[in-house]
Amino acid sequence: EQGVREITLLGQNVNSYAHYGYGEEIGRRRQYSTGFEEPFVRSFKRDNDESACRFADLLVMVAEAAPGARIRFTSPHPKDFPDILLDAIAETPNVAKQLHLPAQSGSTSVLTRMRRAYTIEAYRALVERARTKIPGVGLSSDFITGFCGETEEDHRGTWELIRDVQYDQAFLYAYSMRPGTHAHRRLEDDVPLEEKKRRLAELNQVYYQGRRSKAEEAIGDEQVVLVQGPSARNPTEEDFVGASQISTYVSGRNDANRSVIFNAELNDGQTLKPGDFALVQIQGTNGHALFGKAVNLFSFV
Repeated sequence: EQGVREITLLGQNVNSYAHYGYGEEIGRRRQYSTGFEEPFVRSFKRDNDESACRFADLLVMVAEAAPGARIRFTSPHPKDFPDILLDAIAETPNVAKQLHLPAQSGSTSVLTRMRRAYTIEAYRALVERARTKIPGVGLSSDFITGFCGETEEDHRGTWELIRDVQYDQAFLYAYSMRPGTHAHRRLEDDVPLEEKKRRLAELNQVYYQGRRSKAEEAIGDEQVVLVQGPSARNPTEEDFVGASQISTYVSGRNDANRSVIFNAELNDGQTLKPGDFALVQIQGTNGHALFGKAVNLFSFV
């Protein structure tokens, strides 16, 4: 009613949400991502409470309460993506087809020292499951390089994971120890700073290569984009054929949260404004932004 066009459900491990005592009609037991059942610290009483409204139910209820808005959520934990949540994302039109799957490392031994409590094999299986259930899903992640005890083999595992997944977005950092953490109390920050910088540069390089590949794969697709405002950069003929024939551009974000730049005026004479959803055919990319032509206005309802 107030014109909000995008809603983000925000919380640490947001997909672990549960509201207890909700009732039997919606209540259900907790389910974990396939292959992630152990060894997390668990409350069997709460996990088995069938009166709890779980995150998948909450997500659908919010989407139905605001059918004209796009719904996102962050920051989740990989352990809490059961099939019921993946299916809800796939089947609910106005839920963004995008998942943030923070991996942190591509090495099981490093994940164990980080106390992440899952294997890299389980993480890779989750990525494949998500892509099977949600065609075209956008993926983002977080990575830390140079964590305590990280070997060159561990680093290579992270490099290979980023190469193979080809994330739409990733946030990569060199490890720095923080006082009061488990690592500060029990582990040694034994990877030299220069080595951390080298590894970070290698991860960034393979990430941007994959990001460009994903952008190029999108050419020809039609995507729903939320208009944010005038574009700060106008495409050229090098970006896509016909770009110079368009006088005014707007920019916005697609489901994967990537920037898309496209024509402000539709063929029927309507001018797109901030808050509009448009169906945009992707026609080019520079590896970062996508460029396209708006086909028409779009509505989820």
